Amino acid sequence: MKRLAVCRPTGDRSRQTVASSFPPGFSLMEVLLATAILLGSVIVIGELIGIGRRHAESARELAKAQLLCQSKMNELLAGAASLEGVDAELLEEPETEQPIPETSSADSESPESAAPPGALAWWYSVEVLDAAHPALAAVRVTVWKAQDEESKRRYVYSMVRWMPASRSGEGFSTDNMVFGGL
Repeated sequence: MKRLAVCRPTGDRSRQTVASSFPPGFSLMEVLLATAILLGSVIVIGELIGIGRRHAESARELAKAQLLCQSKMNELLAGAASLEGVDAELLEEPETEQPIPETSSADSESPESAAPPGALAWWYSVEVLDAAHPALAAVRVTVWKAQDEESKRRYVYSMVRWMPASRSGEGFSTDNMVFGGL
């Protein structure tokens, strides 16, 4: 036995004629609401991209500060630099953005290597502190990026290493040091 679908009138004929007189589609209000949601989403995604770019730059600069600090500490350990306190010295000249030279023009001059005004440079300081043990000295190397030694420090990295207090010309002297024991 087959069932047949039965259409029953609802009794409200005005509603049926009004609904059938408009073509199917979106209203202006729905389009404006969807556009506002899309615009808000694009703005939020743009801000997230900007935040990500700033954090990537910060991570890159802090990694460079760490490498420069380790390099300066290794110079002190190897005896290539004197183990004296340094307040603020220029470690690396300000970076300049070099334009890519054009290969088509043969007589183009090389760009200036001078840093633009306001460029940030890498600075460092060395502190030699007394340690708890008389044969040791704590050496703190701090590296930061700033315009000059008085300006606000950005991307600061500091490293402390204990070294023997007395040094000979060949390296460190371990005569006065106590290694373990009772």
